[in-house]
Amino acid sequence: MTCAHFDVETRSRIDLRKCGQYRYFGDYSSQFILGAWSIDDDYPQVWNMLRDPMPKRFREAALEPSVTFKAHNVSYERVGIAIMGARTGVIPADVRKALKPLTRWSCTAARSAAIGLPRSLDSVAKALKLPVQKDEEGRRLMLKMCRPRALDAAGRPLWHEHPQQIDRLGEYCVVDVLTEQAVDKAVPELTEFERRVWMLTESMNDRGVMVDDAFVVAAILAIDEAESDLNKRIGEISNGAVTKITQVAKLKSGWKNKGWKLPTKTALASTPSKAG
Repeated sequence: MTCAHFDVETRSRIDLRKCGQYRYFGDYSSQFILGAWSIDDDYPQVWNMLRDPMPKRFREAALEPSVTFKAHNVSYERVGIAIMGARTGVIPADVRKALKPLTRWSCTAARSAAIGLPRSLDSVAKALKLPVQKDEEGRRLMLKMCRPRALDAAGRPLWHEHPQQIDRLGEYCVVDVLTEQAVDKAVPELTEFERRVWMLTESMNDRGVMVDDAFVVAAILAIDEAESDLNKRIGEISNGAVTKITQVAKLKSGWKNKGWKLPTKTALASTPSKAG
């Protein structure tokens, strides 16, 4: 074994595009649906992650340090394994530990971008005119299954998970892995410098930004207090016509009624600034 390709399909009550993958994978409702995986050039296999334990050969590849795991936008699989794999128990601790080093991963999306190709899997497959392309019909089903169809009386998500839908989603995921395999063969590995930049970026994203929670709370309280004081003052000045400093339309109307001429955006943009 030299490499393993891996692609996962997931579902959650929250919107990945709005919250980002770290928040997404940490949410209680987020789950793996299934994954498609392949060792070297073998035809991809489907792992039903809602029902079945980790396949033995997949586990062996994960625990073998010399095997490189490859995916398109590998951060999704990598971070999903680390966060959601731990929270749900789907990925055993020894596998999560073995796949934690960034040296175990190769991202075909980053490799495509490094040579000026589109970053998305469907776009790079079209640009390279690969013999295998993304499954657009399957993608529509994936977008349907990744969100709840409804919430029950307790607010818990209910899913699209009919066995036929699961099977069709597996077919879609297999095509994604076949496409990734083709991209992997078509694009070069990152240069040593580019790989260091990629690993640094991934590490920074994993680490996140340190936040002083106590300071944030104090700042919010200070803002609330200042806003309350300003609202009181604007109400007194306007004789109750404006009750909040955020009521911009009322403020403008009041100024115009007093005969004040308000500058336009064009006038402000054309005003020369002082140098020095």
